[in-house]
Amino acid sequence: MPSIARLNQHVAALLASTAGFAAGVTLGWNSLAGLALRTALGWDQEDADLVVSVVAVGATLGALFLVLLPQKCRAGSSGAFVCAAVPPLVLGWTVICYGDYSYWYLLWGRIFCGLGLGSLCTLVPLYIGEIAADGKQRDALLFYFHMMVSGGLACSFALASAILLEDEDELPLKRYSMGCAAACVPALLCCAVPESPLQRVHHQESQDTINTLQSIDSSSTEDELMYSLARAFDEKKVSALRSWKFWHRFGATMIVTALQQLSGASPIIFNALALFDHAGSGKLTSGQLNLVCGALQITASMLAVVLVTYLGRRRLLIGSSFLMGLSLILLGSYIRSRDSNTQPSSTYNWMPPTWIALYFGAYSLGVGPVSWALLADSFPMQLRAYSASIVSAVSWLLCLTLNHQLRALLMKLGLAETLWLFAGFCWLGALLGHFLVRETNAKTLAELHANFRTS
Repeated sequence: MPSIARLNQHVAALLASTAGFAAGVTLGWNSLAGLALRTALGWDQEDADLVVSVVAVGATLGALFLVLLPQKCRAGSSGAFVCAAVPPLVLGWTVICYGDYSYWYLLWGRIFCGLGLGSLCTLVPLYIGEIAADGKQRDALLFYFHMMVSGGLACSFALASAILLEDEDELPLKRYSMGCAAACVPALLCCAVPESPLQRVHHQESQDTINTLQSIDSSSTEDELMYSLARAFDEKKVSALRSWKFWHRFGATMIVTALQQLSGASPIIFNALALFDHAGSGKLTSGQLNLVCGALQITASMLAVVLVTYLGRRRLLIGSSFLMGLSLILLGSYIRSRDSNTQPSSTYNWMPPTWIALYFGAYSLGVGPVSWALLADSFPMQLRAYSASIVSAVSWLLCLTLNHQLRALLMKLGLAETLWLFAGFCWLGALLGHFLVRETNAKTLAELHANFRTS
């Protein structure tokens, strides 16, 4: 496979990030599918909720599966995508499209899709982290993944909006599923990614290694650092586990990723159409508001790719978390005021779509992309795959728990109070993000790895 020169890093990162488009479509499928299943004859609410949330079960297992792959297939090459991610996604969508409204087909199809989803969302940040030899470009390259996820979500929302325009007694779930499956096809481009330099040098002799690195950059100092980093794959894992710095970074990454789930992102995305219908969408239909939110997510994600180089991860995370919390507070207050008023006024009908759109845009501006980026460079090289898999699995496990218990939470607290609870976690994330998120711009992976070495 051809080596990755600096000017081609963006191309390689975009190729790998096409997997994020499939991830976005897979997650966004829940929005219309959940609405269709809850209103279909013969379906009860608990069965529909399980089908919507069970994708997180597969994603948890998919993230953990990566540690069982051989080192050369774990990250850094197309082999990882071919072995771990693509087959379960293809199988899952095939089963879903065949099953239509069949409970067991949909359940197993979503589990298989989740296996691929969990693998992709862990592999892509690890791969991009390896190809980003220049620390100044790493954050921008890593943010491509969430930009593609936003594109996939917008695509699924657009398909849902087109389906909602049709006046049918039963929503055509099979046709919607086939559209989503077809939209995932471009993600096969992730299988064409070239092997990362670190993986190449890890399996070559020293002289071949130096020649490979010199073809990337003529700087002898960087050659030595890269070669040292490649050898770090073979360092003893016990030595890294003894470092308090590792446990500090592991805990910080776990907390930030957990707060990303507790901010309510997955329940709101999974139940977007139901939220639009209940909260109100002003002069827009729920399908039109779906399109607006999808477009805002793409725009905010593209803006984040540019801003992260100048503002850094920490500022984007703090600002994004604050805006998400503010939008949920305002939305919850509107719903509470409207429900307590026997004759609600239509003067403020513009508020729900505004606050919902603000939430989606703010999420894609910082919280979403930063959560994935942290997996790439928060751990020592010999523990990267293990640590990223565990953090990702715990995140998906929280996603499962939150979505499966969402109905019970809404019945106990109410919609407005649930939104306020999510807002509290958003602002807690902004506070803790100031202390837990570190800036890694201008630092190579070799320099970051050296910080974990104990004397």
